[in-house]
Amino acid sequence: MTARGGATATPARYEIADLARLSGLSVDTIRFYQSRGILMYPTRQGRKAYYGPEHLERITKIRSLQDRGLSLREIKDRLEREAGDLATVTALRLDFDEFSSRIGLPAAIVHSLIAEGLLIPLTEGGRQVFGGKDIRMAELALQLLGQGLPFAELLALAKAHHERMRLTVQDAVTLFEDTLRVDPGTRDESEIAEEYESFLRLSSAVAELVSLHFERLLLATSEERLIKTAGAAELETVLRLAKERPML
Repeated sequence: MTARGGATATPARYEIADLARLSGLSVDTIRFYQSRGILMYPTRQGRKAYYGPEHLERITKIRSLQDRGLSLREIKDRLEREAGDLATVTALRLDFDEFSSRIGLPAAIVHSLIAEGLLIPLTEGGRQVFGGKDIRMAELALQLLGQGLPFAELLALAKAHHERMRLTVQDAVTLFEDTLRVDPGTRDESEIAEEYESFLRLSSAVAELVSLHFERLLLATSEERLIKTAGAAELETVLRLAKERPML
């Protein structure tokens, strides 16, 4: 597929040498990951073996988890668990009333969460639909409230975050469109499907990148604030706990 401006998009499949070059791994390491069950085997056409963008994405995920201190066994368990969770998450399609009943919140509260950007339902066929990730977000919001955060202040924080992130998301989508979008008037179904899949892959990768960055920034800022405001009796304990906590 040719992107707008004449640039050629990344090919949809690679041989193992190409995957090694793109991922920065050796061919032996790629094969080792396959033998350990954390990287999918390639598809075969005759004697040729081909890898796709999903293999490159999986390697990026593996290396990210290794950087966070996880062993290959832990990585395999986590990837298998996420695959199972994803199957459950993507299968759910709840309308507003079903979602409100499922999470045990009055409709008025759910409307407030949506209005302030804490929940962002998708629209299918002119109706709002909710999935497993929406249930998880609602659970986390309730968890924060259970920790004593005031509802009004939490909504205000969510609204401010939503407005800032909306600008970032618009910039990201514009970048995707300028880089990958083919002629909007095309009627070639394969190009449309490839473009759509490219948008999904990029969206997923950027979402994880932003999530990891936000998590690290929040942790670093929280610890910095605790250290700056700790009294003499507290400082030693705070520094020790910071050193002993798992690396995120």
